[in-house]
Amino acid sequence: MLEEQVSGWLDGLPLVAGITETVGWCRRNGLVPVLTTLAWSPVGSYLTERFGFHAFGGPRLETTDSRFTGRVACHFDEYDKRDFALAQARELGLAPGSCGAVGDSRSDLPLFASVGLSVAFNASAGARAAATYEACSPPWAIWSQPVGDDLSSIHQPRQETSCPSRRCRFPPRTVRPTLSPRFPMVAGGAQGC
Repeated sequence: MLEEQVSGWLDGLPLVAGITETVGWCRRNGLVPVLTTLAWSPVGSYLTERFGFHAFGGPRLETTDSRFTGRVACHFDEYDKRDFALAQARELGLAPGSCGAVGDSRSDLPLFASVGLSVAFNASAGARAAATYEACSPPWAIWSQPVGDDLSSIHQPRQETSCPSRRCRFPPRTVRPTLSPRFPMVAGGAQGC
């Protein structure tokens, strides 16, 4: 199978709403959107190109002459997701505590534990329990005011909101942070469930 054939098929990939807006919001606010995913490299590459992520990390399929061989070139697990994101932060000269992550599953837990801000979006119960915040709408919608570089002022207890699902929790409206410039915003799985 040719790489370009796979890219064409991905146009119909079911995705959560708001990726374009979230990546655009990050860029407009000086954040560096990075994708780290357990989806195979054709999916990560496609999403990175389509939505303008700065970089992506994920498992890679082997190719020869632009054809997939069916073999794995590079395995990638939840710890690799974390390590890739932290390497991106190091390249930008940022401490992990000044980074944020958006994720949806247990594969995001090591990353959530390593960054200063984590948002569970469209997430499993485990990811929601581990995250700093939960979001029903795309995460960019909850950030609008600057905070300090260490993000300590936004680590507030979760509060119930009027979200229709009654599961979502947001920071108090008086906090609503924007992250510091060059803050890498790492997104976990972007696929719908």
